[in-house]
Amino acid sequence: MLVKALLANLTVPEVRTTIDVVMPKVHMRASETNLGVPVGDAGIATVVREEMTKRGFRFVDRAQEAELLLTLNTSTRQGGEASGFFTAFLDVNYALRDRKTGDVVHEGGKQAIKGVQLAYEKAGLDAYKKAASDVRKEIIPAMMNSLF
Repeated sequence: MLVKALLANLTVPEVRTTIDVVMPKVHMRASETNLGVPVGDAGIATVVREEMTKRGFRFVDRAQEAELLLTLNTSTRQGGEASGFFTAFLDVNYALRDRKTGDVVHEGGKQAIKGVQLAYEKAGLDAYKKAASDVRKEIIPAMMNSLF
């Protein structure tokens, strides 16, 4: 009881500090095609950039300015046709590397994301739209887990 009474009157000093986390600079190189034709802004590179920027990453135009190098390769292929519906499959591969050492920090991919439409080209673009959801739910969180 006596110890409890003595400890009750002690004050513990409290220290608060602010930690400013600076996220790494990233240079992204993307090659995205739909049945061999470049897709431009219809690909998932824009989604990757948006999601990483939301998490504090800063994108740079020159690889020499970056701490991380992100290589993104996506392409669609014909899957088949049935009853007037065409299927295309999207394959996504990416690698995140430390620029200074060249070491792979994280790599992965997702294969055969399915798109269905009335033409192969549209089916490929449909697969890209579906892949955007996978980027947000799976690919970006996996990258974050490997970095932190």
